Amino acid sequence: MLSVFFITTILPMNGQAVSKEPIKTALSKEIDQYLKCVGGSVGIEYIDLETGEKYTRNSKKAYVAASTGKLPLAMYIMELADQGKINLNKRLTYSAAFYVGGSGITQYDRVGTTYTIQTLIHRAMKYSDNIAFSMLRNYIGRDNYVKYMKKLGAQYSTSGAYQSTSAHDLSLYAQHLYKLSPNSKNMRVLIGYLKNTIYVKGIPAAVGKQKSLTKSV
Repeated sequence: MLSVFFITTILPMNGQAVSKEPIKTALSKEIDQYLKCVGGSVGIEYIDLETGEKYTRNSKKAYVAASTGKLPLAMYIMELADQGKINLNKRLTYSAAFYVGGSGITQYDRVGTTYTIQTLIHRAMKYSDNIAFSMLRNYIGRDNYVKYMKKLGAQYSTSGAYQSTSAHDLSLYAQHLYKLSPNSKNMRVLIGYLKNTIYVKGIPAAVGKQKSLTKSV
């Protein structure tokens, strides 16, 4: 059975509403029609951060986290950088122990190559780079990473790609990122990375050029 999970948090668009039709009505119609065709399970949490309009569907149901866990890790590191606890120019060394296949470009680099923490965050966000994520998580520490997710209120605060998360958890991360961004250059840089990912199919394709934070699996 097909399983689909996504979370979208729309940011303000110069005071203009995203849609005249209530999002609850519009999404319910489209999702019901979609599921009739393909079946499966969908988890959604939508929040318009300008109007407060909200739509949820299975938003607290557990799904495989996959690459969505890269966002809270990047946010945690950027917060530590804002606090002066991490130097984003510090270089980390790629060793064979960090090798992970799948998405990303670091897997094609030579073992022993060094990267700044800033570069690894960029790769993790833009290319969903698994090795960059592995190196950053090792540097920060799994336990600290999990504690950060719990601090933000996440129900499924696990650190592995094959463990669980929910639309609601990811919505908490996106809202926290948006909340900090006005006073944090690092968070604004992170949003820029998210807006310029190489993955432009699915939800990003539909959102188009709207100002949004989107994460999909």
